[in-house]
Amino acid sequence: MPKKSPRSSLSIATSHLIATVHASMSSTSRYEDRYWESEIGALVRKHLAAAEDDIIETALYQLTNKDPDEADELFEHVQAACQYTEFDLDGKPWQAILLTSACAIWTRYQLPQVKMTDAVLAQFLQGLKLTVLTPDVKIASVPQLLGIDEMPRSFSQTYDWLNKLANRAVGKRSALPKTITVEPNPALLVDTRHLVLAVAVPKGHAIFRWQADPTISHEDCLLAWTKHITPVLTNLLPGCQFHALLPQAYHSSIELSEQHMRLIAIISATEWLQSTLNLKSGELRATIAAVGEHGVQEYRVGYHRGRERDVIYGTIWPLFDNPESIENGSIVDAVDEIAAILKDCGVDHIKRIPGVLLPETCEDCGAPLFPNPDGELVHVDLPQEAFDAPQRFH
Repeated sequence: MPKKSPRSSLSIATSHLIATVHASMSSTSRYEDRYWESEIGALVRKHLAAAEDDIIETALYQLTNKDPDEADELFEHVQAACQYTEFDLDGKPWQAILLTSACAIWTRYQLPQVKMTDAVLAQFLQGLKLTVLTPDVKIASVPQLLGIDEMPRSFSQTYDWLNKLANRAVGKRSALPKTITVEPNPALLVDTRHLVLAVAVPKGHAIFRWQADPTISHEDCLLAWTKHITPVLTNLLPGCQFHALLPQAYHSSIELSEQHMRLIAIISATEWLQSTLNLKSGELRATIAAVGEHGVQEYRVGYHRGRERDVIYGTIWPLFDNPESIENGSIVDAVDEIAAILKDCGVDHIKRIPGVLLPETCEDCGAPLFPNPDGELVHVDLPQEAFDAPQRFH
């Protein structure tokens, strides 16, 4: 009998995964939901453990084209498997979750390369137990503040980080996850940094304080965490400003930090332009345009001086799953949110371009083009006096 080709095996495994997801969508009870969750979870973990990302990614691709709801269902299972695990310890069931404690940082100078001493790492971990996590959790972390490019780039790599850190958290011998080496970019003035950690507890026990005590809110924990970590980050990040974000499950934390970076990119860009170009109040103006091929995919903000038409800088506001945010119970449109941030930064003259523009880039350098006050997407023309200063904002 001829052996099956790897491609044939991939097709069979992918088809089986797709069929299982499809069957789960016909569930009519919570009992069936739990059954299918277990079945899909077991399949996904099997492929993750074998580093078979191609099987999962092919299934996601095919489902996206065929049934987006089923693709979303599978994607949620994959993310869950990457950041949550269950295991036995001394004959008792335990659970662990992969988290990140993220912060957004920006500077007018150069982002520092951060090395964490044991004492600083202890301040982070102890602070998390005091403010966000329940006090009896077991923790292990990668002893660095990592940029997103240094973190896992595949589902199976994330799964590997989860299991290695979970083992270390409960005292099992395990190597530290291997970070990705990235050359530092001296022109990068805005970025996120993540402390990646696994938190383990006996199965069924609370991990977060808001689980253990429903009267404690996420906002309470963020306030307490910010108060604790601010002096630590001040010493660790000289010459930088920062926002500490609420530590959360791995994928949620990354998404939160990426959304927050939209705000920080505008704040840091306006501060840098006003300082570097010595602009007086009201001199810096902005134009906002919606950009996309099939509907709005992002907003681009072009900055210019006074009545000049040349765009001197640009920032991008990408849209995630929900293009609108909720504030004080009311829906806030993305353009209104961008305009409010610009006004807070001292940019009072803001023009909104109607319609949706195609996402044009420079044919020579590939850089995105940004809107001028006439509604045209043009290349950034940074003034000569700014060329000696660092120029990249996320």
